[in-house]
Amino acid sequence: VELPVADIINTELPRVPRDTSMAVHWLAVEGVQPLVPQNPLPGSEEIRERELKRAKLSLGTQVTVVEPVAHILSKELQLYFERISSALRSGQESHVAIALQSVSQDPGLHALVPYFTQFIAAQVTLNLRNLPVLDGLMRFSRAVIDNPTLSVGPYLHQLLPAILTCVVGRRLSELPTEDHWKLRDHAAGLVAHICAKYGDAYASLQPRVSKVFCEAVFSEPAKPLPTQYGGIVGIAALGPHCVSTLLVPNATAYVRQRLQSSSSRHGPGDETRKCETTFLNAVGSYLQYEAAVLRSTKGSRLGSYGGFGGSRPLSRMDVDRNAREPSAASDVEELTETLKKENTHFGPPPECFGDRLFRFIQPPSSDPAAGSNDVA
Repeated sequence: VELPVADIINTELPRVPRDTSMAVHWLAVEGVQPLVPQNPLPGSEEIRERELKRAKLSLGTQVTVVEPVAHILSKELQLYFERISSALRSGQESHVAIALQSVSQDPGLHALVPYFTQFIAAQVTLNLRNLPVLDGLMRFSRAVIDNPTLSVGPYLHQLLPAILTCVVGRRLSELPTEDHWKLRDHAAGLVAHICAKYGDAYASLQPRVSKVFCEAVFSEPAKPLPTQYGGIVGIAALGPHCVSTLLVPNATAYVRQRLQSSSSRHGPGDETRKCETTFLNAVGSYLQYEAAVLRSTKGSRLGSYGGFGGSRPLSRMDVDRNAREPSAASDVEELTETLKKENTHFGPPPECFGDRLFRFIQPPSSDPAAGSNDVA
């Protein structure tokens, strides 16, 4: 093909291409995509197509705009996730312990948090009768939450339902004789830990959790006794104010009606005694706490509230109730005597229910040497 030289010389020169350069930007910050031009728009596909056409027109026809693609985990993180998940599914304590230690301390796992929460939710659903696997998953959840470099808040909507299932689930073991009560205690303490850690950022978190536990205990028709037990330990783990609001007003009715009717229908079985003992333990611990507050003069002997899932020291806001009227102490003692009498309907009191639970803390002694005899 022959081209005239004059035509080539008179042809308008094309635009000078841009220099090759590199730039960095955030794909996501704590699970939230920042609104920068390099990231995909959060709107519909039509808006995205319109923006792409506008970008092509502004940059010229010779520039190709590549649409953004989904973020892909590196091979190292994929291999790490596979090793962790296989260790948890195996149920071998040595492998599980190593995996939990790594997850709770490794600082480079933020990209895996959504995968961790999805894995926990899926495995709890698939292993509702496998008690060892469920216990390992709850320990794994605690390790993820305790890692100071991971922000689990945006993924609580995936994590909490799985943990609550391990608290109030109807049946969590293959055999009724297996110790699923310990799993429920552990999961209840984990829920309380989550509420304490993320309650300030999510104001509705603890009220919604409290509603779930309250429905498990007092809903009509009555739920299975293991579910009621989970609701009781869940409320107790949330602290003394939840116990005073949810359990104490219903204590007499629950012991007299709910547990007595269950005992008359099915006999005084282990599940009935377990719920009875746990309920009275929770209320009794609250009464000890309340008595200590009412009898302290300056809040110096405030003790700690022995909730399920581990004792935790109370803050000043929890226990500064010295402005109450003196008559409140008689109300506490009256409720104590009522619960003691109600307990006689079930035969001999359990070992953990009696004077040890309802022994009120004595007023501060004037003898300095007596300060070492504080009730734990």
